[in-house]
Amino acid sequence: MAAMETPAAGDDWLSGLPDCLLEDVLSRLSSRQAAPTSVLSRRWRHLWRTLPCVDIDQREFRTATPSELDAFEDLGDVLLPPRHCTSPPPPDLDTLRLRVTSQNFPTAQRWIRRGLRCHPAAFHLHCDKDDNVVNVFDRAAIVTTWPEFPGLGMDLHSERRLRTLHLSGLTLPPDLATDVATGYRALEALHLADCRYQFTSLASCSLKELSIVRCERDFLASEPLLLAVPSVVSLRISVQFHAGASMRHLRSLHLSGLSLSSDFAKDVAGEYTALEALRLDDCRHDFTRLASCTLTELSVVHCHHKYLDASEPLLLAVPSVVSLRIHGRGGTARVNSECEMPSVVTASLTCLARVYEGFLSSLRHARTLNLSGFRFRALLGSDNEPADDGFPVFHRLMALHLHECNVGVHGQMLLRFLQNSPSLETLKVSNGALVDDSGSRWSMVIAGPAVYECKNLRSMELEFWGHCAVEELAQTLVGSISKQAVQPIQTFVGDGKSRVEISFA
Repeated sequence: MAAMETPAAGDDWLSGLPDCLLEDVLSRLSSRQAAPTSVLSRRWRHLWRTLPCVDIDQREFRTATPSELDAFEDLGDVLLPPRHCTSPPPPDLDTLRLRVTSQNFPTAQRWIRRGLRCHPAAFHLHCDKDDNVVNVFDRAAIVTTWPEFPGLGMDLHSERRLRTLHLSGLTLPPDLATDVATGYRALEALHLADCRYQFTSLASCSLKELSIVRCERDFLASEPLLLAVPSVVSLRISVQFHAGASMRHLRSLHLSGLSLSSDFAKDVAGEYTALEALRLDDCRHDFTRLASCTLTELSVVHCHHKYLDASEPLLLAVPSVVSLRIHGRGGTARVNSECEMPSVVTASLTCLARVYEGFLSSLRHARTLNLSGFRFRALLGSDNEPADDGFPVFHRLMALHLHECNVGVHGQMLLRFLQNSPSLETLKVSNGALVDDSGSRWSMVIAGPAVYECKNLRSMELEFWGHCAVEELAQTLVGSISKQAVQPIQTFVGDGKSRVEISFA
């Protein structure tokens, strides 16, 4: 590669940069941010007008004064002028981004029309809703409007070039689904957010990414949205849907607020043979077993059985999982495992009614364990001494975080983990409690300290509500392990909490 020539005295370095690098730098800015750069260099004087990325964002014109709105419209007209004002025709765009309020959406429609003539490979259109106050039966009411998406109206060249489409805050007519199915044959990513849609099905043979979140049907209908996207790899959706075609290439699935039948569990087990990441948020389900040999990431957050009083736990059979996240709500969730998880690295459990012995044992290979909202009996099953059999040994556990957990009136939960985690490096308790079910607080009953092998332990951080005997607990824990603590032990009291920080040599 030839060395870049050093500019002579009086020349500016910016003018010496190659065009591709200048365009890359300016394309990382919004159009309004890029405009002032015209004063930095002679080469930059008109460069911002011809960038392959146009990004017009009304939020950058915050005051909404007439002069600011005029500047907003002038910027759009300069970057996206009428066809008769451009000779030769403008080059193709890599990205076209427009963000306006619903009140100014009529103005943006001319920019949409002109921008699409530049055949963008990615088009992002976001409409922020304006709350309009109207008089209804002599009372003020707030009406939110969703402007109708005008359609792309693209030529053949545009249809073959468009690969990414993001739409937000709009009413989507049936024509959009028709265009996606028959027109945009290169479209690979479609993201719809906060929209009202007027179609009953969505089909595409080219789509690899599909996201439909916080959307709703624009008319009353009970049937689910029919999806026929056989090539999809990543699907995120928060509306009821029915798969009208096989999704055997699906690798990532994120569902929110849905009602899941037993057929879904069957699809996860047998139909989605490439599925690697599954996330379920705020869903209701009527199955009691979830199995997959391919899943490496599983997240189940605030989900519950359709019948809240169901006593059977959700049984997991995910032997290949690497990252596991199970978050219950109100301490009612019940989860168990029917197999080992030898590949698990990180596990996070929150607010489960009970952790079955088999489930805890299936996590014994984890390197990081986060537990939140547990009473010690939910984990240990009893308030006996820490030497009881049945509690698994976590040979690989390096980091343990207990959040808002009641560790037992004698600190049983902490002692049990210290005993059974020989590779532990960090132990952290935040917003903890030292009480039993009767309300009794910490009392020292351990006759003599047993030395637990924690040769890699580097630090402990113990934080409990109230002015409980955290220092006494810390001394008990320090005396129970084989490493020497660095003195003095740091103690802090404030905000209704007591905290101790311990470092080990």
